[in-house]
Amino acid sequence: MSTSTKQILANQSNAEKSTGPRTREGKRAVSLNALRHGLTSQLVVLPNEDHSHYTRFSTALKTDLKPEGTLEKMLAQTICDTQWRLERGRAMESTILAMGHLEAQPNHIAELEIRDVQTAMIEANTWERHENVLRNIHIQETRLNRTLFRAMAELRQQQARRKKEAEDTLEDAVAAYTYHKQNQLTFIPSEYGFVFTTHELRQAALRQQWRKPIQ
Repeated sequence: MSTSTKQILANQSNAEKSTGPRTREGKRAVSLNALRHGLTSQLVVLPNEDHSHYTRFSTALKTDLKPEGTLEKMLAQTICDTQWRLERGRAMESTILAMGHLEAQPNHIAELEIRDVQTAMIEANTWERHENVLRNIHIQETRLNRTLFRAMAELRQQQARRKKEAEDTLEDAVAAYTYHKQNQLTFIPSEYGFVFTTHELRQAALRQQWRKPIQ
């Protein structure tokens, strides 16, 4: 029997012997493993999530962001995906805290008569029991927030740059239009590389006249 065959059989034997966690606490810890990886998963939409909800969410957000061009659209996609993961983290945290109210509590908490005090104690006990998971969620949220803020800042810079370039191009086009008009020359914007129509340039020239201060 080859070494590789022996290894395969050994691995199979170990898998058959492994029955996983047996205690209630152990099973609960394993059930939370997915939460440990949900925020950093390479899959933006996890198998248990509603893809149509993600599509509606990202479409609405992109409508607000108004990206144009490949780079802006890439940044907008990063913002959508990062915000989706942040929302997932908040939902995870709320779920864990809600689980705490359904779990059996120590007698000194269960016997408390003041509801607000009992609620606070349950949440404190839940934080203590699931500290590692909650701490990991907060760490990942911090990283995701940094990614989100960087993408937002870069998108704003790109959009401001694009707007400035568009304004400069329009100003050049209006100058060319005005020159030709004053000299009674025919001006066809496309022949000079401009995408504006003559009507748009006429309106822009009028706006410039209105903005000029009275001497």
